[in-house]
Amino acid sequence: MFIDIRRAREDVMIKIAICDDEEKNLLENKTRIKKYLQEIHQIAEVAAYQSGEFLLYDIQEGLFFDLIFIDIEMPRTNGMDIAKIVKKVSPETLVVFITSHSEFAIESYELSVFRYIPKNKMKDKLYTALKDAISHINIQKDKSYLLVTPTRYEKIPYDSILYVRKESKNTVFVTCRGEIYVRKPLNQVYKELDDELFVYIDRGYMVNLMQIITLTENEVIIKNGIELHASKKRLKELRIILTDFWGERI
Repeated sequence: MFIDIRRAREDVMIKIAICDDEEKNLLENKTRIKKYLQEIHQIAEVAAYQSGEFLLYDIQEGLFFDLIFIDIEMPRTNGMDIAKIVKKVSPETLVVFITSHSEFAIESYELSVFRYIPKNKMKDKLYTALKDAISHINIQKDKSYLLVTPTRYEKIPYDSILYVRKESKNTVFVTCRGEIYVRKPLNQVYKELDDELFVYIDRGYMVNLMQIITLTENEVIIKNGIELHASKKRLKELRIILTDFWGERI
């Protein structure tokens, strides 16, 4: 499948979710976020959820969010439960916790959440957290592989790449939206990517670290449930790299 990245990608669109069981807080925070987004001219979709179950359902059905604001203390499915699942399904998603109780802060940091906002400081802290998150997201979205040929000029955003494989004389970018064929050797593409996000897992395969969900004895499982075979040597190296990567960046 060949796709046109210029048409497929939503250039500066950021997708944000807010989850709070208290309707008043939910609507107030949604209004604050949308007001700030207008002030900085940031295009974004903001979805509001009054139930953690509904948010999890959408995420597990494949709906992606760049940023999620979650109230920790909710009935049935609380913020901690949601964050644990989000980090497994979509580790690149930034999570901001909102709570009235400071004792949750320690556990929230152990989950590698992006920010922690006490409810009594919501007005002061929300905009700062939102500003920092958007800056982080846009930096990641701006990283792209530039494909230049006599007939094509395209950008392949790094955050859309699941993995890269060799196929005959081509390198194939497997992305969230389809496959893109490049008439270059895989080793040459690896050098051109020049980013720590991409790691060899076998002779003909590279994987995007941001897309990895888990490792088994001989496979790498990435987003969308895709399973890729990894050599024993590469898998051993990958475990070390991934541990450092998650510790520093997620």
